[in-house]
Amino acid sequence: MYKCQAPDGRVTYMDQPCLPGNVTEKRIEPAAAPPAPAAKEPSREAVPPSPYRRPQPVVVPPLPPPPDLSRFPKDSKGRPIIAGNSNYALVIDDDAKMQPVNVISACGELITGCVKPSERSLDACFMSVPRCASARPWEDPAYKPCCPAQCWTQYEERRIAGMAPIAAFRATLYGRGEGNEAGCIPMQ
Repeated sequence: MYKCQAPDGRVTYMDQPCLPGNVTEKRIEPAAAPPAPAAKEPSREAVPPSPYRRPQPVVVPPLPPPPDLSRFPKDSKGRPIIAGNSNYALVIDDDAKMQPVNVISACGELITGCVKPSERSLDACFMSVPRCASARPWEDPAYKPCCPAQCWTQYEERRIAGMAPIAAFRATLYGRGEGNEAGCIPMQ
């Protein structure tokens, strides 16, 4: 390959020597392609390993403490008002009934707060979070942040089937849009 520069400064590349009056800066030789490696014959005995292997347990850090809401104004019931105007007030109600969404939120926070690349993988964190004592932990008066056992089971089934960790995490906790497939905790 020849790199040719015309008198007007325009550069072209050609597979033939440059035209008279052009400056040949250098001849570029393509590097020889390395030889292709010999194809290995597949072993009839070997079965490709599953991309998922159950991880070793890790220590899951606790959730951070709740934010200090003492600086916020209070409504007539003493609840902190975090946003509002003359028509509405958005308040924090610590006495509100626990709902499935609270459990999913805490489960997701435990898992994502645990992940630390090169130390604690998503798989290891999901499998190591505290398990809830029941399938309906929002009804448990002694509830502490946890993930229901059915979430762990669904996550591992998806991973064994070849789903990527983040996709399995999302599908397990939040469901999949395909066919209205729900997550591991029904939101009814």
